[in-house]
Amino acid sequence: MRARTLEVSRVDSLQRLVATDSVAVLQGDLAARADSLVVDRIRAEEEARLEETRLFGGPIVWMDASQITGDTVRVVGREGRIDTLLVTGRAFLAQRDTLLDRIRQLRGERLVGVFAQDSLRTLTATPEAELIYFNRNDRDEPDGAVRTAADRVTLRFAGEALDRVEAVGGVQGTYYAEHLVPSPFALEGFRWAPEERPRRADLLQSRPPPDPPLTLSP
Repeated sequence: MRARTLEVSRVDSLQRLVATDSVAVLQGDLAARADSLVVDRIRAEEEARLEETRLFGGPIVWMDASQITGDTVRVVGREGRIDTLLVTGRAFLAQRDTLLDRIRQLRGERLVGVFAQDSLRTLTATPEAELIYFNRNDRDEPDGAVRTAADRVTLRFAGEALDRVEAVGGVQGTYYAEHLVPSPFALEGFRWAPEERPRRADLLQSRPPPDPPLTLSP
């Protein structure tokens, strides 16, 4: 982790880390940037360690091929494994389809993700959810796209692959044949910034020395 200010405190079984200003985080497959961050670690006797990370100030989080943004992000896990993810306020998922090299998108005011062994299993957007996803044929070639709006949209994953899409309540959708797919094709609030993802080398790199003072010849 890197930030302008880091503060660690401990009270009984609670250990808290507060980071502010230009926060960058890398932990396993998870990376993030935010204005500020709070990490609470709680270990009660004979119980698994509970860890909750809260990111504020328009955070951006990367996990595998997924990028998640919102007003605030909360990640809850046990013993170093992620259990749930909660994004509130302009929540947005952008996820690269590695076979098609296209970006599926899901947005809503709230996103809830459920994990199993650090792998995303379901992701649900509510309310006023919107989704863009891309089809492929039996030869894994692009085969059109679908834009869907509903009260609730849930993506279900098998491994890293999207397995099923469920839309509930006031469902509306538009199918685009491949030659009619708009370009660009994006939901409001779309942002794709893999180049901003923190790298280990960047976090460990020493800060460059200040520039030498400028001297003027007479």
